[in-house]
Amino acid sequence: MTTLREGKLEFSFDESWTVLKYDDQPEYRNKIEKLDGTKAVDFIGIYSTTEPLQYFLEIKDFTGYETENKRRINSDLALEFALKVRDTVAGLVGVSKTSSEPEKWQEHLQLLFKNDSSLKVILFVKGMPTFGRPGSSKNQADVLTNAIKGKLKWLTSRVQVVDSLQNLERIGVSVKQLSRGDTD
Repeated sequence: MTTLREGKLEFSFDESWTVLKYDDQPEYRNKIEKLDGTKAVDFIGIYSTTEPLQYFLEIKDFTGYETENKRRINSDLALEFALKVRDTVAGLVGVSKTSSEPEKWQEHLQLLFKNDSSLKVILFVKGMPTFGRPGSSKNQADVLTNAIKGKLKWLTSRVQVVDSLQNLERIGVSVKQLSRGDTD
C-alpha cells in the first residue's frame, strides 16, 4: 500500500497501484517547473487490474471554502485542470528524455501513447459547493465533467469529477482527512 498526502488529505492506494506524487518528483521540481506557468496534476498512477490503466489525479479540497469557490467551479476550474493535464503530458515526454531514471517513466509513456482508453483523468473535489437544490453538487460534478471532457477531447474521453469518497474506493483508493496536528 502506498500512502500520499495532498494538503489536509491522505490518500492510500492499494497494492493494485503504482503511484507517484508527480508534482513533488525531482524531475518536475528541478526541470519542468522551471518554465514559468507550468503546472502539474498531483498524482500519476498505474492501476493494474486485468489491463493496466494510467490515471492522472488532481485534488481540490474546498472544505470550509465552498462559498468562495462557487465562481471558480463554474468558470475556471475546468480550464485549470485541463491545463495541468496538458502540462503533465508534456512533462512526461520531457522527463523520459532527460531523467537519470528513465525506467521510472517508461510504463507511464507506453500507456500514454497506447490509446484513448488507457488514460483516465480524475478531478477529486472535496467540499463541492452546492447551488441551492438538493443533489446539486452531483449535478455540478456532471457539468464540470462535461466541461473538462470538451477541453481534453484531444487526449482522452475518460474524465471524471469525483465529489465523494466511494467513487475512489471502487478503484482501491481510500481518503482520510488529517487532523491539524497530522499535516505538514
